[in-house]
Formats: sequence, structure tokens, C-alpha cells
Amino acid sequence: MNNKNDSNFMVILSAAKNLGLEILRLRLRMTLVLGALSVCVLISSGCVNLKKKFPDIKTYDLDIERTEKESPASTAVIVQLNPFSAATELNRRFFVYRTGDNHYEEDFYNQTFTPPADMVTENVNSWLSASPHVRYVLDEALGEDTVFMIDGKILELYGDYRDEKSPKAQVALQLTVREVAGKKTSTRFQKTYSQTVSMERISAAGLVEGWKAALEQVLTEFEHDFESVVNAQTK
Repeated sequence: MNNKNDSNFMVILSAAKNLGLEILRLRLRMTLVLGALSVCVLISSGCVNLKKKFPDIKTYDLDIERTEKESPASTAVIVQLNPFSAATELNRRFFVYRTGDNHYEEDFYNQTFTPPADMVTENVNSWLSASPHVRYVLDEALGEDTVFMIDGKILELYGDYRDEKSPKAQVALQLTVREVAGKKTSTRFQKTYSQTVSMERISAAGLVEGWKAALEQVLTEFEHDFESVVNAQTK
């Protein structure tokens, strides 16, 4: 009799264990299903965007052009244009925005095609090459001819967004002109040229157009000053 009861007890115990395992498996399945449903709800509601796209990186250049190229005048001189320099924070390719009196931000997604110092040097070279006051532009002096050496530094190149309703493009260059005759070098003038151009609205393309306009104004003013130096030298 006892053996029979023991046998029944073992059967019941085994059944209970199997039932417990099934309940455990069922709970695990329910947990997984509920978890999957939660993820689906989050994705469909926009809480999790697994396909989020980041903005494309756009690059821009400051290609300024004179309206027309004039033939060199009889008083035209030789120019040696040295590579421009810039503060580190202004010579990275990222666009820079001034959002406060002492606060600047960089825009990784909008960049210049080359570092600003290189880009400005190239544009100044093209501008002077088309000037009637310049015979030609050199990277370095040649021979014993009198040469006017020009050095430049970028002081400002940013979008002034302190007033979002009135954004501006800001450019400032420091330009130095030296006269080199043989082993003698004399500084003719050093001047800071600064121009601000109003923008219709805040945009990368609008900022580039503003920079172009500001740079043209800077170079036009510089060329006028340079003409005075050339005329004084040839008298």
C-alpha cells in the first residue's frame, strides 16, 4: 500500500515539476513578446529612429571675380604674394558663427573647400593678377628687380548671428605692403580692412555670398591704397 502511495506521490511531484517548467517557459515567452511590442511601439511613435539620417556635409569656395581684367599700366609693379595666415580657430574649414559677444560656434556640416587662409590667398592672387597696377604676381622674388611684398592675416571670417533677425557676414584682413629692392626692405603701409555685409536670412549659401561681397570690398579698398604707393614710387 505504501509503495503504491509513494508511486502516486512521485507521479504527482513529476507532473508538478513539468507544470512549473511550462509556466516558467510561458512567462519567458510573454516577457519576450511584451518587450518586442514595446520596441515596436517606440519605433512607430518616433521615440526611437533607427534610420535617422544626419545632414550631408556641404563644401563651399569663395570664388570672387573682377568684372574685367585690365591691361597692366606702364607704372605696374611686380608683386610677391606670401601665403596668408589666420588664427587657429579661424583656419579650420568649419563655418564659424558668432552667437554672442564672446561666444562662437562651429558648423561641422558646412565647410570651406580649403582652409580659409589658403582660400583667401588664392583669391587675392587672382584679384591682383587682374589689376592694372600689377605686372605679375610671384610666389617668391626673382632677380634684382624691385618687388612689393604683400603679407596678409585673416582677423575675422564668420557669420554674425547675434541678432537672428539681422544676420551679417563679417570679413576682416590685415594687409602689409613692403618694398624690397635688393637687400633693402622697407614697410610702406600696414592696414586692417573690415567689411560687414547684411544677409537676407541665415543660411550657409547666403553667408558665402556675403563673404564674397565683403572680400571684394576689402580688396577694392586695398587696391586703391596700393595704387597710391605704386604712383608715389614711380614719380
